[in-house]
Amino acid sequence: MSDKYEDIVGSTDDNLLTMEKRDKLRELATLATGCAVSKLSEYLSLTVKLGMPFMDILPAKSLPIFGNDPASHSAMIFHAKISGYINGSVIMVFPDKSGMALFDILSQKHKSGEGGGKNILNEMRDIGNVMMDSYVHCISDFLKIELNMEDMRIMSSKGSDLFADLKVSDDSMALMLEVDFAIPGTNFEGEFIVFAKRDETKSLISRLDC
Repeated sequence: MSDKYEDIVGSTDDNLLTMEKRDKLRELATLATGCAVSKLSEYLSLTVKLGMPFMDILPAKSLPIFGNDPASHSAMIFHAKISGYINGSVIMVFPDKSGMALFDILSQKHKSGEGGGKNILNEMRDIGNVMMDSYVHCISDFLKIELNMEDMRIMSSKGSDLFADLKVSDDSMALMLEVDFAIPGTNFEGEFIVFAKRDETKSLISRLDC
């Protein structure tokens, strides 16, 4: 798998993803994930740790979550469309047992009288909506562009089925502004991924020069 942006979107000089741009994308990854995770930490009254920032741009189908081994790539997915400067989608991935771990954390809050009578699945939807909205707004502010999030939904899927379930187009690119986040002492972890077509991805990257 190529790690070179120019191999994916074209080899002209204008399209090169320089080290400076890579650094900016890592910074954006940390800021956007930090904004989202702060909402989760506040809601759960728990510490959420951030990992090291990582960025990559690759064909969406190449992502490990779309692997051929369904048993090892199950995930709870929060998915929403984004529109404005680019049209695409953003997902928040809770791999493997992380969705159940979050359910258990919320169940414990309910048992201690902190749940407020809310349905736990509705709470998970609220958490996902707030986190993803915060993530998208941070990207919008950082790049000084208009981005809107809409139609958020939750799904659970496995392996290659997930690509179809998300209705990701064959020519979509995955912009991985990845900073893993986790709650110490639990099996909970997650990450964000942005999907857009090639031209839209190039347009988004061009904003790093502004």
